[in-house]
Amino acid sequence: LRKQKLCELEKMWGMISLAFFGLRVTSGSCDVPPAVSNSNVHLADRFITKTSFFSGQKVYYNCDVGYVAAGGRKSRLCINGKWTPLKLKCERKLCGSAGDIQSGQFVYTGVEFGDTATAVCDEGFMLVGRATRHCMNNGWSGRNPVCEAAVCEDPPEVSNAEITGLQHEPYTYKSVIRYSCRAGTLVGEREIWCTKHGTWSAPAPECKGHILTEQIVVFIVATIYIQCNMGYVMSGPGTVYCERDGRWLPELPKCQRRPNTITSSDSTHKTSLLLSEIGVSIVCFLFLCVCGFIAQHNRNQTHSQYSISPLNV
Repeated sequence: LRKQKLCELEKMWGMISLAFFGLRVTSGSCDVPPAVSNSNVHLADRFITKTSFFSGQKVYYNCDVGYVAAGGRKSRLCINGKWTPLKLKCERKLCGSAGDIQSGQFVYTGVEFGDTATAVCDEGFMLVGRATRHCMNNGWSGRNPVCEAAVCEDPPEVSNAEITGLQHEPYTYKSVIRYSCRAGTLVGEREIWCTKHGTWSAPAPECKGHILTEQIVVFIVATIYIQCNMGYVMSGPGTVYCERDGRWLPELPKCQRRPNTITSSDSTHKTSLLLSEIGVSIVCFLFLCVCGFIAQHNRNQTHSQYSISPLNV
């Protein structure tokens, strides 16, 4: 009799247990919690592989990488097949300042996770290293770059010229040097300077327009008299001088058509030079070039002769 009662009690308990646990698994269970949009949170790792949750069971959430909790509970509860709302709020981590750069600064898109800081050097300095740093989960990426002063190479030497304004190395940004010819005419920039890119602002000039013999350097000083063609009237001085630097002084005159004057159709040149009146008081040993004129030596004649051809006068 006693055994019979025990068997009946065990059977009853089994039925009660089956009914109780069956209710929890079926009618009150919850599926996988739905994702929470625009929240930057995710389900904790230990719950990811589960597909069913009984009523009364809690699940926990964590903030995404680069975000930190900013209030609200981290858990949700399954109640009769439904999940309670998630209250957890996450916001981007702060990285703060990326640091200081001597002779430069950072330009920020922000100082939170995902933002960038880009280094910009002051004028005359060049960036060495990576310009951009990123705000990561553990702070700013990489290390700060360096701003170094722009330095130019030694200024180019020019034959027959002197350099002034020369400084000791290094030749940094805005260092200026000036060229002057010992003989001849300077062709090119008289003054060049070191740019912010570490290069000179222009190529070195040249010294031209002089005659070199074995022992003699000869400079040309010429006077010319200008006469307009028939039918034209001169506006300006009729006499000009060629200076050592290759300039005509004063400026060349202009020939303007005389009113009510008919000229021949082949009078294409408005200005002509009276070559017989050119006064060049110098002996030419080899060849010479004077202020836009080319002097050519005729070696086939008994006496040395020179013809002077105007260049677009």
